[in-house]
Amino acid sequence: MMIDFLSINKTLLIIVLIILSSWINNLNYRIFDKNLKKYILGMGTLLIFLMCIKLMNLYVNNNYMDYLHYIPLLYVPTLYYLGSCHITGNKNRAIKTSVMVVSTVFTISILTNNYHKMFFSNKENVGYYLMLVWIFYLIIVSTTNLVLKRRKYRKEIRLYASYIPIVLGLCYTVLHLIKYHKYTMETDYAIVLLYFIGIESMLKLELIPNNLRYAKIFKNSYLPISIISKNGDLIYETKNKFDIPNIIIKDIKNENVKTSYKNPDRKSQVYEVEKLGNNFSIMRKDYNNIERLKKELEIKNEELKKQEEILIKQKNLKDKLLETQINNEILGILEDKIEEKRIKIENIIENLEEPDNDELQEVKRLISYCKRMSNLIISNYNGEIYNKEKLSIILNELLEDNDNVNGVINVKDGIEISSVKASNIYETIFTVLENVKEVGALINIGEGEISILFDKKVKRLRNILKREVPDSIISIKEKNTEDGTNIVVKIVK
Repeated sequence: MMIDFLSINKTLLIIVLIILSSWINNLNYRIFDKNLKKYILGMGTLLIFLMCIKLMNLYVNNNYMDYLHYIPLLYVPTLYYLGSCHITGNKNRAIKTSVMVVSTVFTISILTNNYHKMFFSNKENVGYYLMLVWIFYLIIVSTTNLVLKRRKYRKEIRLYASYIPIVLGLCYTVLHLIKYHKYTMETDYAIVLLYFIGIESMLKLELIPNNLRYAKIFKNSYLPISIISKNGDLIYETKNKFDIPNIIIKDIKNENVKTSYKNPDRKSQVYEVEKLGNNFSIMRKDYNNIERLKKELEIKNEELKKQEEILIKQKNLKDKLLETQINNEILGILEDKIEEKRIKIENIIENLEEPDNDELQEVKRLISYCKRMSNLIISNYNGEIYNKEKLSIILNELLEDNDNVNGVINVKDGIEISSVKASNIYETIFTVLENVKEVGALINIGEGEISILFDKKVKRLRNILKREVPDSIISIKEKNTEDGTNIVVKIVK
C-alpha cells in the first residue's frame, strides 16, 4: 500500500494554517496598543504567508518559490525590531529606516540570486551567512532592549527566559547548516514554532504589553475615563464617552499638564489627569449630581428628624401608658393579695379593748406579710431572680415573727427561682405557720416543692392550704405517723 505523502503534507499544512490564523486572531485581542498591534499582526501575517508558500511548493517547485521563503524570514525580525522600538520609546527614524533598507536589500538580493549567485549556487554563499547574522542580530538586539526596559521596573531572573527561543533557533540553524537533518524538523515548521514560543514567552513575561481582560473591562465600563497619548491622540475610551477640553490636550503636548482641571462652562464638572507610563488617563467627575443628592439628603434628613421626634413622643407616651398599666396591675394584684389581711388587721385593732400580746403579734405578722408580699409582686415586674441567700432571708424573717413554731428552714443549694414562685412559697409557709401552734418543724425548700416535717401530728392542715392558697399550690401529700406529720407541697411556677 502506497502512502500519499503529498496528501499528508497538504493536510498538515492546512491544520497549521488554521491554528496559526486562530492564534493571530487571538493576538489581535490580547494586544491593546494600536501601533504595537500592527507590528505583531504583521509578523503573524508573514508567518501565514510562509505556510502558504510551503503549500504552493507542493504543486510548483522552482528557485523563485524557494526564494519567496526568505521574505518572512527577513521581515518578521524587522517588524519585531520596529515593535521593540515602539515599546521602548525609541523614535530614532534614521535607525528604523536603516533597518528597513538593509532588510529590503537582502530581500531583493535573494529574489535576484539567479543573476549574481551571492546567496546560493550549489551551496550557501557569503550573502546567505550575512543574512543569517542580520536576522539573529535584529532578534537579539530587540529582545535585549525589551528585557532592559522591563528590568527598570522589575529585576527578575525569569526575564532571561525570553532568550531560550533564540538559543533554540541558533542550535537549529547550526544543525541545519552542518546537514544534521535527522536532528531537525522542516525549516518552515521550525520557524513558525520558534516564533510562536518566542512571542508567547514575551507576552507571558510582559515584555510585550498586553492585557485582554482589563482592556475589555475598560472598554465596557461606563466610567467617564479616556486614555490619550502624550501626543494628544485618543487611545482608549469607555462607553461613557466625553469631549476632552483642548486646554488639557495642549498642556499634555507641552509637558505642562496639571492633575486637575475645572470645566469653565460647568463649575460642578472636574477633569482629573494621571500619568500612565507614556500615556495619560483623564477622568471626568461631575459634582452636579452630588450637589443635587446632597440637597435631597438634607430634605430627607429633616423629614427623618421630624419623624424621629414624633416616634420619640409616641414612645414616651406608650412608656407612660405601659407604666400606668403596670402600676394598675400591681395595685390590683396587691389589693387581691393583701386585702384580706388588711381587713383582718382593722378588725383586730377595732376589737382590741386592752393590750393583748398575742393579738399584737398577729398584727405584726400581718403587716410584715403585706410588706413582704408587696416587695415580691413589684420584684416580679422587675424580673428579679431569688437565690438561696435572698430566699433564706425572707423565710427566716417569717419564722422569727412567729412564736408558735420552733423551726429550721433549709433552702436548697444553687436554687434560682422567679419572684412568682418565691411569693407562692412565702404565702404557703405563712399560711402553714399561722395554722399550727406549739410545734417544732423542719422546713426544706426546693425549686418546685416544700417539704415540712412536724414533731407531732397536725390536723386539717391539708384542707386549710387547699382552701386558703389554692392558686399557689399544685398538690399536697400528707402523711401522719406516731412521730409526727410530714407534708410535701408542690408549688406553682
